[in-house]
Amino acid sequence: MSQLNKWQKELQALQKANYQETDNQLFNVYRQSLIDIKKRLKVYTENAESLSFSTRLEVERLFSVADEINAILQLNSPKVEKTIKGYSAKQAEQGYYGLWYTLEQSQNIALSMPLINHDYIMNLVNAPVAGKRLSKRLYKYRDELAQNVTNNIITGLFEGKSYAEIARWINEETEASYKQALRIARTEAGRTQSVTTQKGYEEAKELGINIKKKWLATIDKHTRRTHQELDGKEVDVDEEFTIRGHSAKGPRMFGVASEDVNCRCTTIEVVDGISPELRKDNESKEMSEFKSYDEWYADRIRQNESKPKPNFTELDFFGQSDLQDDSDKWVAGLKPEQVNAMKDYTSDAFAKMNKILRNEKYNPREKPYLVNIIQNLDDAISKFKLKHDIITYRGVSANEYDAILNGNVFKEFKSTSINKKVAEDFLNFTSANKDGRVVKFLIPKGTQGAYIGTNSSMKKESEFLLNRNLKYTVEIVDNILEVTILG
Repeated sequence: MSQLNKWQKELQALQKANYQETDNQLFNVYRQSLIDIKKRLKVYTENAESLSFSTRLEVERLFSVADEINAILQLNSPKVEKTIKGYSAKQAEQGYYGLWYTLEQSQNIALSMPLINHDYIMNLVNAPVAGKRLSKRLYKYRDELAQNVTNNIITGLFEGKSYAEIARWINEETEASYKQALRIARTEAGRTQSVTTQKGYEEAKELGINIKKKWLATIDKHTRRTHQELDGKEVDVDEEFTIRGHSAKGPRMFGVASEDVNCRCTTIEVVDGISPELRKDNESKEMSEFKSYDEWYADRIRQNESKPKPNFTELDFFGQSDLQDDSDKWVAGLKPEQVNAMKDYTSDAFAKMNKILRNEKYNPREKPYLVNIIQNLDDAISKFKLKHDIITYRGVSANEYDAILNGNVFKEFKSTSINKKVAEDFLNFTSANKDGRVVKFLIPKGTQGAYIGTNSSMKKESEFLLNRNLKYTVEIVDNILEVTILG
């Protein structure tokens, strides 16, 4: 088994505790069902002693037994589903945030980490597996248990078995069903955890972290031979683990029951380095030597969730005037090389700079000059403080529209305008944009960006410039693409 760092061990211990808690909850649900069934069994066996054989065969009496057993199990089946879904959602959240926890703590760095959406998690939990939703699979096993218990009771009554003998049969059936539910819980929670962990890997890579993933198997006599072979194997974030004709991005993602069901494997991150830009952005942020996951979660996640929701508004004349005042004060405090970088970007250097940031083809002889502008522009933007939640706009080509719609991070600087008409006029400026659209940006206060306004080389554009490497989410509202900046 691969060596774990102390933060990964913390997560592993927490996962075991979550599983044990779920085990206890399911055990108590099935235990209560068994108690209720045995109460009815006591009545059946006591009455059976005084009944003739022909009376025991009465159809009405048999239907009564089946109905009562069904009623008992139907009463408790929602508790089973709720327990499994709760466990699955908890593991999905921990699979995502657990990665960021170990990255931040082990690398002593605070990252621009997007919050995972609750609706995303619940859609993941409720997603069908092999064409069947969790509820349908649980109903199937519940009905099988009801049928088996009913058959055991009726068979026992026919054969004149004692309460103790029939109760033993029912114990065995109930225990088998409980273990089946526990297997489903482990498989379901493992699946959602693997999906969200993979999501975290991909977002960390986009952020500038040189990261790989390593398969981690629980090595004991119950571990599949194929998963023992995968233990310790490293692949790139976007690559799949392969074994004997099957491939998957993580455990329980093969789509093959023989590889997925009851799998206890996980993956862990292997960090080869953090980009210098990311390190620089975090120079002033101090991290504690060690925090438990719960402590880290309270500081980094719950604190953000409790913040008031942004109130995005169109800036009126007075709002625009105040923003321009903030811009003037900001520019007055910049170094000459930072002001020049801003002027260069807003004139004709922006396209060349963004090609470098998007890893597109560029003139290598210009790189030192352009990298210097990028660095100075970074430094300048970091000094601007956006005081309010604002709405801006950008006119984009059809290709850029699709790229924004299907992405989640702007690697380059992104120019927007507080004036919607500026964005609309841009689309009419060239025939290349005839199929373009106006995109709406929702920018919360404190976002890494700067209002340039009349300090720009293009003074009438009312430009708000977003810094590079900003995360975002998208939503189409009234046929307009809305981009919400996350940071």
